[in-house]
Amino acid sequence: MDLLFNLFKRNTKHEDKSKTIQIKVCWSDDSLINKYKDKCFLLSDNVSFVNSFDKKTEYKYVYNPKNKPMDPNQFFQAVLSLIWRNIDYVVVSGTLDDYPLIGTSCIEDSIIYNVTTCKDLDTIQKGNQSLCGRLLRLPGVNDCETVIDINGLIKNARIEYESFIMTGDNSIPQSATPLITKKYNKTKKLIFVMPIFMAVGGVERNTIEVMRALKDKYDFCVITTERHSKAQGSLNYQLDGLCLFNIDLRELVEFSDYLQVLNVLKTIYEPDVVWLCNNSPWLEDNLLQFRDVFADQLIVAQDVYDTKYGWIEYYNTEGIHSLDRYIAVNEKIKDTFMDKYNIDESKIKVIYSLVNDKKIRDVLSAELDKYLLLDKYGLSSGKKHVALIGRMTSQKDPIRFLEIINNTINTIKDIEYVIVGDGELSGEVDSYIEKHNLGEHVKHIKFVDSTPELFQVLDGLVLTSVYEGLAIVSIEAMSIGVPVFSTDTGDLGLFISKTNGGLIIDDSKSDIDNFEQWYSNMNEYRINATKHAPEMLDFFSASSISKQYEELFDVNK
Repeated sequence: MDLLFNLFKRNTKHEDKSKTIQIKVCWSDDSLINKYKDKCFLLSDNVSFVNSFDKKTEYKYVYNPKNKPMDPNQFFQAVLSLIWRNIDYVVVSGTLDDYPLIGTSCIEDSIIYNVTTCKDLDTIQKGNQSLCGRLLRLPGVNDCETVIDINGLIKNARIEYESFIMTGDNSIPQSATPLITKKYNKTKKLIFVMPIFMAVGGVERNTIEVMRALKDKYDFCVITTERHSKAQGSLNYQLDGLCLFNIDLRELVEFSDYLQVLNVLKTIYEPDVVWLCNNSPWLEDNLLQFRDVFADQLIVAQDVYDTKYGWIEYYNTEGIHSLDRYIAVNEKIKDTFMDKYNIDESKIKVIYSLVNDKKIRDVLSAELDKYLLLDKYGLSSGKKHVALIGRMTSQKDPIRFLEIINNTINTIKDIEYVIVGDGELSGEVDSYIEKHNLGEHVKHIKFVDSTPELFQVLDGLVLTSVYEGLAIVSIEAMSIGVPVFSTDTGDLGLFISKTNGGLIIDDSKSDIDNFEQWYSNMNEYRINATKHAPEMLDFFSASSISKQYEELFDVNK
């Protein structure tokens, strides 16, 4: 990433001259255009919507969708990218596919172009002019089911620096800092929420549930700093209605622009709190400058999920110690903050992840038909079902689970195993299953919409993670009464000890011995887990945990 950044910096310039652009949206539904205008209202110093262009304006853009127009937040991000850099056009993809693939029904739905430099869409597609566009991968509110190859639409196109679509021999255009004077009229306290990305994972799910629980008391703006990958997926669609906007910075601008963009957004929205719910390489490298940008805001860090691995390794830096408050997601992390990194205990609050208890209660009260659910997930009746649920990453170590299965299938024959999740190790998981002929014993499901629903047919949950704070999926299991078999990570052992609803792996014994012990006591664990499930559900409920966040976000304390 550093090499890419340095090369880009040498080949581009920054222009301190603000620019204004005009956009003509050609669409019959005025309500959609009004939504675009409302979303971009605070950018109106730089953006105007017109029916005909002012000849004096250099930057004249046309958006002429054909089938499915961008949603307002996609359009808002496209406009931000246009006012920040003098590019000829933007192409918005509704999927996370990499160039040359874009998620769209047709190019007209995805492209906003400058009619001064491009003249028309046909000019861009011929590819015989030196033009520069930008590919923005922005999954929207609605799923995009169609993917097309942009190389079949724009001749002679090539990609540079991950997102610039180039034709001809021109260089990357200059960037410009927008001059914006309008401010958001706040009616509630406002929080900038900054995860590294909004991938399909526990941290992101927890962030969304906290926002959902507190949306009547706070306004939220979500800003990510790193590119999403298709393997990680995106939860952006769940942000609709929970925040004023969500911005994927890395899609819109370059790392060198971040501090200026954040300063502009801070000026417009005047946040009270900045919540760093995960860290990123860029943020870690620029944390002191970031602190300067948000000198008047309360900055809360929640970026550590293990005492040995991950961002905890950077907690001896001046930037980290310049922050105001710290969330420890378990007691072990709090102790490490104090004992190893000398962070004052008064600045630390232990807050566990929360679960969407309403969703769980709704599933429990529905009394779903088990056999219909088994059929829905393609599982066999007459067998127990044990699952590992999580992103297929080295952190979750799904191969360790498969090795346990491979070494016990001859002695434990009444379990059908389930692996739920996708990620960079997904292919390795499938290869292992095929290589060891486990297809009859293991089902790999890439995604399920409702884990509480799936838990209704599960007899056990397995976690083989190298590290965890306290995995949301383990909280869901405890809240529903499903026995847990897990490595000794985070504070899960404290709760398993309290409820006797599962087994924490004893590293002095083999995984096989541990698993066979858990299996032999599964019924007892189930009874205990079920007995304590209501108190677990109340303890980790949105109302209970969100009150702790609300207390932490109080700028007057």
